[in-house]
Amino acid sequence: MKDDEENIWFPSFAGAVIVDIKALENSATHPEVIIESLVTKDSIYYPNEKILLPASYSNFTITYKSPSFSSPQNVKFMYRLKGLEKEWHDNGNKREITFQKLPYGEYEFEVIVSDSYGNSSRKASTIKFRVDSIFYETPLFYIIVSLLIITIISFLYFIRIRLARKDAFKLESLVYERTVSLQNAKEDAERLAGEEKILRAQADEENRQKIELLRIVSHDLKNPVFAIKGFTEMLLEDDSFDDENKEIINMISDAGERQKELITQLLNYSRYEGSDFILEKSHVNIIHVINKILPNFIQIASNKNQEIHFSYENDKIFILTESALFSQIIENILSNAIKYSPKNKNISISVQSINGKALIKIKDEGPGFRDDEKEIMYKPFVKLSAKPTDGETSTGLGLSIVKRFVELNGGSIQLNSTFGLGSEFILEFDEVKA
Repeated sequence: MKDDEENIWFPSFAGAVIVDIKALENSATHPEVIIESLVTKDSIYYPNEKILLPASYSNFTITYKSPSFSSPQNVKFMYRLKGLEKEWHDNGNKREITFQKLPYGEYEFEVIVSDSYGNSSRKASTIKFRVDSIFYETPLFYIIVSLLIITIISFLYFIRIRLARKDAFKLESLVYERTVSLQNAKEDAERLAGEEKILRAQADEENRQKIELLRIVSHDLKNPVFAIKGFTEMLLEDDSFDDENKEIINMISDAGERQKELITQLLNYSRYEGSDFILEKSHVNIIHVINKILPNFIQIASNKNQEIHFSYENDKIFILTESALFSQIIENILSNAIKYSPKNKNISISVQSINGKALIKIKDEGPGFRDDEKEIMYKPFVKLSAKPTDGETSTGLGLSIVKRFVELNGGSIQLNSTFGLGSEFILEFDEVKA
């Protein structure tokens, strides 16, 4: 039963027992917490001991308790580990806390408790301990390592300085040697340049004299050869000669024709070698020039049963060139196409105007060119593997003259050819307005 002062009365064999409730409440106003032990795998330590954890430990557990008779399940603990952190952590109503391996140093574990009435302990319960250090974790170790690193860096720097000085000395020696070598090379180059200049002048003079001699000889031979050609034509018109004599006259006429072609090529070659000539360029209609040339070559091609096909997009395509040189370019390529193509073959000429360029393509069905011949085919007096197919003659100057004349007129020449499958020459010139 409860009296007016809120005391509870209990009957017993010894008499009445009075429980003062207010006194019980006052005793729990400031709950206390007691740290029991610090436990590692191999040892147990107590708060009143001097605790030194070996460096080899892996973890430890601290156990603690708080006597509470009213509601022990509602007691809550908070802790912090000074030396590692400053903040308090809530551990609920757990009576232990486990820590993994900590860095070496001094630590103090503190724990406080609060009961279900919100009362907290007046001061924390503590346990102090120290974690032993491994040598490589100590300041001494870092000092030794730092000194060792500084020593190594200093030694390497010293070695580098010595090597740098040695390299500098070698470099200076090398620079001196190279300077002397370059000076000698410069003197040799100047001497050789002077000799080359003299030799070039001599070669130019010899070439000039050769070209001049070639021009004179070709010019002086031109009239007699043309006269022989004319006389043979007159003799062939005379019916008084028998067949045997006419055959001899024809042989003389053919020889004269070959000499005429050779002399014409030599004159063309010698005239435009060197630099002492003047080109008289004008606007030339490509279609008009080719149409003017074709009839004679169509007649020559018909003797070998060959056909020449000429196609063009429009009949007014102009370029800036010297008309005689351009005619000679077309004649030489056409002549070669007829000469080196077998009988019963086709030769095609096409003219196109593309993006301000005039393209002239001359294609035959002759033997074509080998790859090694493409590198030398434009040199004068070069004999290639292809042979005329009907006893015609070759001077070895035709393509050399073509390339020279194309370049003099600001054009370019390209060859597409597979050996055994014919050839296609592509001439390109800048197109101009009429």
